[in-house]
Amino acid sequence: MPHINWLHLSDWHHKTPVYDRNVIAGKLIDDIKTRADWDPKLEHIDFIAFTGDISFSGEKEQFELAHQQLIEPIRNIVGTAIPIYCIPGNHDIQRSAVSKIPAEWAGILAGGTEKNSEVEDLLQDPAKLEILNGPLKNFYQYAKEQGCKYDPRKLYFVETIEKGGRKIGIACLNTAWHSARFAIQPVGSTTNTMIWDRGLLRLTEAQISDALKLLSNADITIAMMHHPLHWLEETEQAKAEQIVGRHCHIVLHGHEHRPNMSRLSNAFGDTVSIPAGACYNRRIPTDPRYSNAYNFCSLDLDSNVGTIFHRLWSEENNEWRADERFWAKGRSLFFIQKKQAFEQQKTARKALNQLSKNYLAYAYKRSAIRHDVVMKHEACIIDGQTFIKARVRIRVELHPGDREQYPIRSLVNPRIVSHPNSNVRAAAHKPIKLVPNSGPLEWNDDGTRCEGYLDLSPKDQNIEYEFEMLETTDGLYYFALRRFTEQMKFTLIKDPKFDYEDLSFGGFPAKKRVTDELFNADIWETYELAMPNQGLLVQWYPKFSDATSPATNASENVAE
Repeated sequence: MPHINWLHLSDWHHKTPVYDRNVIAGKLIDDIKTRADWDPKLEHIDFIAFTGDISFSGEKEQFELAHQQLIEPIRNIVGTAIPIYCIPGNHDIQRSAVSKIPAEWAGILAGGTEKNSEVEDLLQDPAKLEILNGPLKNFYQYAKEQGCKYDPRKLYFVETIEKGGRKIGIACLNTAWHSARFAIQPVGSTTNTMIWDRGLLRLTEAQISDALKLLSNADITIAMMHHPLHWLEETEQAKAEQIVGRHCHIVLHGHEHRPNMSRLSNAFGDTVSIPAGACYNRRIPTDPRYSNAYNFCSLDLDSNVGTIFHRLWSEENNEWRADERFWAKGRSLFFIQKKQAFEQQKTARKALNQLSKNYLAYAYKRSAIRHDVVMKHEACIIDGQTFIKARVRIRVELHPGDREQYPIRSLVNPRIVSHPNSNVRAAAHKPIKLVPNSGPLEWNDDGTRCEGYLDLSPKDQNIEYEFEMLETTDGLYYFALRRFTEQMKFTLIKDPKFDYEDLSFGGFPAKKRVTDELFNADIWETYELAMPNQGLLVQWYPKFSDATSPATNASENVAE
């Protein structure tokens, strides 16, 4: 079961060495050494994410000291060949180098929404963008030494990691280049001013789109940025949320100094947001919500379920420990949703709103627009003994999606398979139609289960499976869904010699039942979203039988 694991640090704010910083750093390094004790998977780390503010004011010696005290010892622990991806924070700007820029550019950048197109044009000029990135030159030099392939003429760089046959794309986005350029003065004050970034930061739609286009073949996309999206200029924020929601599975960020985990769900997709907290702000916070923190993450590449190991500095115990303020044992779980076609996204988001851990294994599958099941019963006699010939047709319409193997399965009545009459055994199961054609279905050793897979391409949406099987005169049919389904219709054409009962299970949605007297049929239909492992059970027995209850070893026939 492959996993991708990473260490997430942020907001170290290195300046002159102080005793408290030395204590925190030493204990942090010791804590990272024990990671495999919390979970053996964490022994191997695939990359380190540092989401900004390595330094306090962007000076070269601050990066050098941070490297000696923190980054280098950590890389020696997890492996010097393990990549580290650093992104700039607002403190990584060399404040002494925030020089005046041409008045024309300043006017554009200071403008409101009406200047957005001009800002876009300005940042599409590599020469101008390199000048605007000038105050980050010490950061770029340090990042280059760590193997990050930044180009100061862009606001991003991307990398791809391959693990377990899947491609993980990492987009490192520079939200900080525009920081520390504006100040505000409180109303009524003539002396107090403060730097103000929130709502003024620029990244632009083009820069984000250009970065993510380079990762279009990635199976999982992780965006790294220092500021959360709500720090961007208002219109840019709306565009960024759309692009990130549509293309990114995970966003790692820093800046706000608070550890957390949340799912950003909007009209364009679902994205998991994981802030790191600040690994050093001060030793004792003025507010306990801003205690020093960092985390490890481990993502199961088969199930798409991830675990965050939240770590917190405990001044009382003089150590880093599991953050149990909000999470049992300091761990939280998240699920990443496959980026899908728009119509399928709507169904998946609706499903996620009802989601529990029982459904996580199914949420990444293509959802079904509709399931239609028709089962016709007809009494038949074989060598003087009465049976039921059941003809079943299952039609499924799927949303467009990725290539997948669609399971086909039927369970056959064991009393038929083991019957002493060879003519009865021969009628146990007969495939009639399978579209798309998968080739022959296979039987298990005792002949009670027939199964196979359809290899569906992204264009395959309609599936039809039809078969006949022999049933005893007292039995049941068990239909269980194996994926989220928007509409469901089940039609039972009954034999008049038998009585029938039905039972919904697994929380199956309320259904409308119609009886067609002409065809002696019962029809159950629902238009509410049905979940995996929900379904319908139909039971039958002779109308004038001496038997008082159905046989305990009745058939159990399951299909998707």
